[in-house]
Amino acid sequence: MSAVPDRPVETPQQWLRYAEGDLTVAEREMHAPAPVYHVICFLCQSAAEKFLKAYLISRGWSLEKTHDLVTLLGRCAGYEAGFAA
Repeated sequence: MSAVPDRPVETPQQWLRYAEGDLTVAEREMHAPAPVYHVICFLCQSAAEKFLKAYLISRGWSLEKTHDLVTLLGRCAGYEAGFAA
């Protein structure tokens, strides 16, 4: 097992890779004989957060520690109005 990095994820590509991993595990769990739905929901929320952070970082945003999707969507809407919808 590899060590946990000692610094935050810094590039959009890293955020996208982690988000895709969250979705992969969530999808796998959806097909399990007895899906653990609260874990699936957690992973989907986590993936959404990571996708939004990838977008923001690609626009030059400085990483802030937040897990609030509404806050992140608001920041995204500052770059692209379509996020407000």
